[in-house]
Amino acid sequence: MNEKFLNICQVSLSRDLPILKKNISQFQNIYKDYLLNFYIICPKKQKSAFDKIAKKNIKIISEESILSLSKFKKIFNKYMRQAGFYKKIQKRISWYYQQSLKLTFAFSFLKKNNYIIIWDSDTVLVKKINFFFKKKSILYCNVNEFFKGYYYTILKIFNYLPIYFLSSLNQFVAITSKEILFLEKKLDKFHQKQNLSYSKWIPEVIAKSVVGAHKNYNGSLFSEYELIGISNLLFYKSGQKIFKFLRCKLTGSLSEFHMKILRFLNFFHITYEQSYHKTKINIILKQKQNNLNFFIILISYLWKFYFRKILHIYHNNICSDKNKILKTIYR
Repeated sequence: MNEKFLNICQVSLSRDLPILKKNISQFQNIYKDYLLNFYIICPKKQKSAFDKIAKKNIKIISEESILSLSKFKKIFNKYMRQAGFYKKIQKRISWYYQQSLKLTFAFSFLKKNNYIIIWDSDTVLVKKINFFFKKKSILYCNVNEFFKGYYYTILKIFNYLPIYFLSSLNQFVAITSKEILFLEKKLDKFHQKQNLSYSKWIPEVIAKSVVGAHKNYNGSLFSEYELIGISNLLFYKSGQKIFKFLRCKLTGSLSEFHMKILRFLNFFHITYEQSYHKTKINIILKQKQNNLNFFIILISYLWKFYFRKILHIYHNNICSDKNKILKTIYR
């Protein structure tokens, strides 16, 4: 593996183009001595907007060339009709669809390449991240997220989980060809691939696992990041590395002053999450983040971070009750 070479995959909508461009610029500034390849997956009808940023190392791929939303719905709902929440989950299909696109692309890409990074389109890099070490992806985790529903789904797929773990919902995940082969074997035991293409098999795996693991609807019941994170943790049987990032209700674009503070405090990225805002994200990025609001967000985050980190240390190193799988340590 060439550690001076990064492949980054993002699934995006045109609404997130301002963030995506900002993130690409950050990657290029921070990894100046790296060869970077970006693979941007977007709807065919929005491709013309993305084509404006296309370059030799920025490839624009239409969703339909992987799997159309209509075909995904057909596969997904074949299993969902067995669920009591069939009607409720319809409004969330596009969310499951984008996860299927990421996984399908990763599986196909890693047949010919050594590794890839899947990165959220609403997230901007702040500080250099070491994604790999000695041909292995680094197992990052955080103390901000922990949604039991994801782990019940993954438990249904794998039949077991690590005794103790933290969330891999870091707005990105890195995976190698060796690691994804391990994951493919695990998924195949749960639902045989046979002669299916990845684009048809992955939606079946997602739908079958969600229906099999849950009786009640709770919006998000599957996470591609948690799936890969847990799989890598089972593969290496090694510890996770706590990772710090800012995912809060930012109301404007951060200044270089803000970014310097975040880098000093060892934050690695920020997320301008669309669901937080009624105002369009491109308008938010055109206005400056209020300093007072920024420090309130930052102090609130740091207090929660260190409190939860202390709880993690207690549960991982001291508490004898840590063998209860799916036990949340702070909710």
